[in-house]
Amino acid sequence: MAIDLTPLWDFDDPVQSEQRFRAALVTATGDDVDILQTQIARSYGIRRDFAKGQEILKGLEPQVQIAGVEARTRYWLELGRTYSSATHPAESQTLAAKERARKAYTQAFETARSGQLDYLAIDALHMLAFVDTAPSDQLKWGQAALAIAQASSQSSAKAWEA
Repeated sequence: MAIDLTPLWDFDDPVQSEQRFRAALVTATGDDVDILQTQIARSYGIRRDFAKGQEILKGLEPQVQIAGVEARTRYWLELGRTYSSATHPAESQTLAAKERARKAYTQAFETARSGQLDYLAIDALHMLAFVDTAPSDQLKWGQAALAIAQASSQSSAKAWEA
């Protein structure tokens, strides 16, 4: 069982969240170390320091190759978020940035599905709507995510239904 990130996150205070993740690293082992590092990278993305997030994720590359499915999925999700997310300014959304994000989100989706991590698969589809911003594409990603949420028996996936 991977670490529960919910009590560590305060999306309104990413600095505080980073401090909690770093405190949890002191006793973390195995994949939890990698998962916590991905969330530290995410905290920088929320602060719009995407380069710092990418730097942290780059440092994870060697161990992520042999990590479990959740750590790998979270790595790909957070890498994608460093290229395209709700916090990116419009001018940063170049074709190259979107393509890097798309590849990372697609890898996250495929990894999550192979590991039956429905909530992370839904998150990856949700993030693809930031890459493919045409309304028809956003609807397609939303419908695909909703279908997984409705078919899933996982409470964390069901939470995405709303």
